[in-house]
Amino acid sequence: MRLLSGVLLCLMPLSAWAQGSVGSVTGLVLDPSGASVPNARVVLKNIEKSVEQSTLTTEAGLYTFPSVAVGRYELTVEAAGFSRFAATELRVESASVTRLDARLTLAAETEFVRVTAEPPLLQSETSSQATVVNRNLLDRIPFQLAGTNRDVTSFIRLVPGVDGGSGNFRLVIAGGRQHTNEVLVDGVTNTYRASVNTPFSVRPSMTSVSEFRVEVAVPPAEFGRTSSGVIIMTTKSGTNELRGNMDFLLRNNRLDARKYNQARADVTRQGEGTFNLGGPVMLPRVYDGRNRTFFFTDLMVFRRINQPLDVVDTYPAEALR
Repeated sequence: MRLLSGVLLCLMPLSAWAQGSVGSVTGLVLDPSGASVPNARVVLKNIEKSVEQSTLTTEAGLYTFPSVAVGRYELTVEAAGFSRFAATELRVESASVTRLDARLTLAAETEFVRVTAEPPLLQSETSSQATVVNRNLLDRIPFQLAGTNRDVTSFIRLVPGVDGGSGNFRLVIAGGRQHTNEVLVDGVTNTYRASVNTPFSVRPSMTSVSEFRVEVAVPPAEFGRTSSGVIIMTTKSGTNELRGNMDFLLRNNRLDARKYNQARADVTRQGEGTFNLGGPVMLPRVYDGRNRTFFFTDLMVFRRINQPLDVVDTYPAEALR
């Protein structure tokens, strides 16, 4: 029984989130005349996990959820004498502030107001300049195979203000020096400054990343260790539904065209298989983790055989030696 209690304790969700891996939601609750509505109950619900957070507005009608995991949310507002307000498809991104002001109507006019949340054209809550690449975009962008496995960090070079620099994985962000960038994965520092080849200690697999955010200029104060840019990666999480994915990428020289000066193509055989699974933690007759505790696991297997058949080089003619 003690062992089971210890396992459940380790699986319990933490109330403190890692820096950089979460966002925040804030806004004002107003009446039809534009005046603030104090003590209104605001509930923020994760659509995929059904996890809720609630708070009350201040005297100025302000509400704030400071630590919100990345995902899709529904926000509802209830106050005495007013109709219930609900906003769906509210998207929260890592290390960002999502603002949504709720304007209530009198209860006599209507009983329920539902709106679809849309991101503002201008971000007025922070001075940072950043680009977010989410999972939907990662699945659609073509990638280049350069003798290694699929690498999500290669997409960072597509962000405005980022240059590939010289050498492998050397990133220059907003004109800063190479190897002075801060890299976070789920809020944990993932910067390996002792290496001259890569700024990443561990690179997450292609299929495990939910989104990444690149702070190009004027990063927020919580990222004060760097003089250049900040790269924030957020991995996937399980939901109330058991979901998985499996794929296999094959490259074989039998399917490749030969070079113009070769009789046949180089021997190149490359295989990459990925598998991931996520869902609620379920222990039959013991623990039901739906709406509370989730898991996600990811596996990547990579193998490559490369044997060039011909090497083409240029030598000076006898008369030039």
